[in-house]
Amino acid sequence: MPTYDAAPQLDPPTREEELVFREIYDQWHARIYSLSMYVTRSAFMSEEITQDVFLKLWNQRSSLAQIEHLPAWIRTITINTTINYLRKKAREQLLLKNYLEQAHEQTDDGFQGLRERELAGLLQGIVKDLSPQQQKVWELTRGGGMTLEQAAIEMGITRNTAKEHLARAIKTIRSRMDGHIELMVTAAVGLFL
Repeated sequence: MPTYDAAPQLDPPTREEELVFREIYDQWHARIYSLSMYVTRSAFMSEEITQDVFLKLWNQRSSLAQIEHLPAWIRTITINTTINYLRKKAREQLLLKNYLEQAHEQTDDGFQGLRERELAGLLQGIVKDLSPQQQKVWELTRGGGMTLEQAAIEMGITRNTAKEHLARAIKTIRSRMDGHIELMVTAAVGLFL
């Protein structure tokens, strides 16, 4: 079975290639950076583009001395590298935008619904553990849409007694829900976003 090297073996650069490349680097670095900065208006992108241009120049180092119109050649490489970089960034941003839109749709449809069901299940469990009177006043006022006075009449108790049962029910529910704050926040976010 043949073996493969991780990277191809390149001939080491000659002293002349290094000198020519160094001269080009010293002469053109600021110009390439300035051009890319003018187009991108981003220091980070300009550094990336400048590095890519010099990498391309380095890979062509053996033929640099033979190029007749080196300034035009370098400008062309810089412009093409800048355009390619901007196209790549635009594609990445479009992909990210599409991904975020899909993730938001999935969150709305799947994850958010799951969180709401979990929260509803947790609340039902807590309500089942309330005293019968607290349970009844909670269900009538929160689930049944009755006012506190209507719930009191339905239960055959005074309004103040119904109010006391509801206050205790709310206190119990809040204290038991405190341990599930992440679930409550996640479900609430879905209501507003």
